[in-house]
Amino acid sequence: LQTPERVKALALVSSAGLGKEVSRALRLLTLPGLGKMAAVWNKTAAGAYQWSLFNTMLLFYRPTEAPRAWFASMKQMARMPGYLEATMTALGNICSPAGQRDRYIVLDKLESLEVPALVLWGEQDRVIPCHHGHAAEARLARGRLIKFGQCGHLPHVEAASGFAEVINGFLD
Repeated sequence: LQTPERVKALALVSSAGLGKEVSRALRLLTLPGLGKMAAVWNKTAAGAYQWSLFNTMLLFYRPTEAPRAWFASMKQMARMPGYLEATMTALGNICSPAGQRDRYIVLDKLESLEVPALVLWGEQDRVIPCHHGHAAEARLARGRLIKFGQCGHLPHVEAASGFAEVINGFLD
C-alpha cells in the first residue's frame, strides 16, 4: 500500500489487518500483565510445553496431526531469550482485549491496489476468521480467495502440497 510501484503481485495468507476480530485467546494475552507473566512461565520446561500445546491447538484444525518438528520448534523458541517478550510486545501493539487495533486494519485501503492478489485462508482458522478473506477479496480489484477445507491458521503447513500448488500457479 505504501509503495505499490515495488509490487507486481500480492499473496495474503491468513492475514491480519482485514478486520477487528481475532481469537479470544490472543485478546486475553493482551490484558495488562498477563502477557508478561506468560512470557516468564513459558521459559520453563513445563511452560514451553504448554506454550507449544496452546499454539498447536489454536493454529491447527487437527492439532493431533501437527508436524512433530513444528511442535518441537515451538518449544525450543519459547525458551529462547527475548522470543516471548518480542511476541507479546508485537501482539500488544497489534491487538487489544477488544481485538485488532483500528490503526492496523487496512481493509478499506485494498481497493487502491491494482496488482493481482491472491488471498489464502484455512476455513477453520481459529485465530482470524475466514470471513476476513471474503471481505478482502470483495475489495481487491484483481483479487481471488482460495480457501483450504479442514485447515486452520497455517495453510502453508497444514495443507502444504495444495498450498504450494496454488501459490506456484499464481506466481507463474
